[in-house]
Amino acid sequence: GKTLFTDYYSSYFGERWMNIEKSFANASDYRIFRNEAGEEYYIDSASVVAAAALPLEKAENILDLCAAPGGKSLVLADRMPHNASLVSNEKSKNRYCRLKKVLQDFLPESVYQRITVTNHDAAKWCQYENECEKYDAILIDAPCSSEKHVYNDESYLKLWTPARIRNLAMIQWSILSSGFLLLKENGYLVYSTCALTDAENDAVVARLLKKYKSASLVEFNEDCLNTLCSQNSQDMTENRKLRPELYSNLPHPEKTEYGYQIMPDLCNNSGPIYFSIIKKLD
Repeated sequence: GKTLFTDYYSSYFGERWMNIEKSFANASDYRIFRNEAGEEYYIDSASVVAAAALPLEKAENILDLCAAPGGKSLVLADRMPHNASLVSNEKSKNRYCRLKKVLQDFLPESVYQRITVTNHDAAKWCQYENECEKYDAILIDAPCSSEKHVYNDESYLKLWTPARIRNLAMIQWSILSSGFLLLKENGYLVYSTCALTDAENDAVVARLLKKYKSASLVEFNEDCLNTLCSQNSQDMTENRKLRPELYSNLPHPEKTEYGYQIMPDLCNNSGPIYFSIIKKLD
């Protein structure tokens, strides 16, 4: 229930929790992804940062492993090189259908033709592929505690216990390790959640770094956001000019031990979003 939830996170964050809790009651800071018909899709500005953090230069095969409802896939499709293809995957059948509709409705046909939408278990992805080490760039927006949504939904809040964090951390590890096996040498992976605690964030990345010596952390370069705001950005999709507002005035993340975090109490109600950038060394 709410008392257990509040006590747990108050103990974790200390005095800061009061401001985080207040921010949960406020509307998120959104950016707009507008299609050719003028319809608008709203994406949390922190989610835009996480998707923009994945290096796509020279990437030909891109994977969004846990893609629904589709906002981050839209950002990846907007950024990917003209010769690149994107696989957007979602395990839940209902969320898969929603994902496919979002991509169909908001991307120009010339871009959508280079996207494959799949309905597989991300933790077992290698079972559906002919080979591992197939993708140049992978985004994993893993299922997580999503505390802001839980806090604002009484039905979920009543069911919350600390065991939820432990159970989700195990799922996150299985997805991250599966995704890393799919990554080509010298490829990049972004692991992301909207969870608050290290157990679902840094601790999951730390486990990957410990198991795989070829996993190396990459620093987030905020200059990439300035590049995306430029109308003269090279190698973007033909629809890029319709959405200059998508990348402007994005929030600045806090540094954690193994990644970065955007917290709503400090970033105009953006997030929460955690992300870590990982390169697979040869």
